[in-house]
Amino acid sequence: MGLSAYFPYKDIEDYRLQQVGDNIDLLAKLKANGSASFGVPLLLQDKKSVANFVKKIPKCGGAC
Repeated sequence: MGLSAYFPYKDIEDYRLQQVGDNIDLLAKLKANGSASFGVPLLLQDKKSVANFVKKIPKCGGAC
């Protein structure tokens, strides 16, 4: 599709590093205090939010 010209990142960590101007110390600080995260989506980090989300989604009955 040729999208690599618009998204020149190897992975989400590389993307976050570029967001902070390649300041690895700042990224480490943001990761340490929870301001920047990657891996597990924010919604999934809080088990209560997952349970609340699942309650709102109707069962698809195998049709999805």
